[in-house]
Amino acid sequence: ETISRDIEKERAESFWTIIDDIWNKTLHCGLHAAGYYLNPRIFYTDDFFVDSEVIEGVLSAVLKTGGDDVATQSIIIEQIRLYENGFGSFKQGIRERNKFPPVEWWMRFGSHCPELQTLAMKVLGLTCNGASSYELRREVAENLLSVSETHPSYEWLKTFAFVCYNVHLKQVRQPGFKFDMDEPDIDSLDDWLRDEH
Repeated sequence: ETISRDIEKERAESFWTIIDDIWNKTLHCGLHAAGYYLNPRIFYTDDFFVDSEVIEGVLSAVLKTGGDDVATQSIIIEQIRLYENGFGSFKQGIRERNKFPPVEWWMRFGSHCPELQTLAMKVLGLTCNGASSYELRREVAENLLSVSETHPSYEWLKTFAFVCYNVHLKQVRQPGFKFDMDEPDIDSLDDWLRDEH
């Protein structure tokens, strides 16, 4: 919506084509839904939204992590309730959620829920297939995520990431750029969640 509002319609359509391609072929999966849910920077905001796809993604990650061990799956589900309600060290973690990258946040504040902590760190620690597929520079996003929104350099980093990624995505649309997202390697990610790597 912001893209459509800020640039003319013809140029916006080319951005939407790229965004839709990334969303439909790479990001629209249970793994990313679980990452959305387990990211404390997103989860503990007033505008966090959960729908059936997000819940299915989280449950899928729980089932893959727990394997056939129903007891472990049940423990993780109980620990999710603690995370949802901000109990234990999650209570302090809510205030600190923007000070640490999500995986580090889980290392610091999730130790009282070790099974959920392991799941969250695996899911959030996976490399985003969409960014690597489009050869986007991950360090740009990592720099942005490592800085608090109140830090003076945050706005500069945010603008830099926006410009850097959009310049690169524009080059993706140039003739000669070869890219195939039709068969993403999702199996290796599933194996990683199951500790079969």
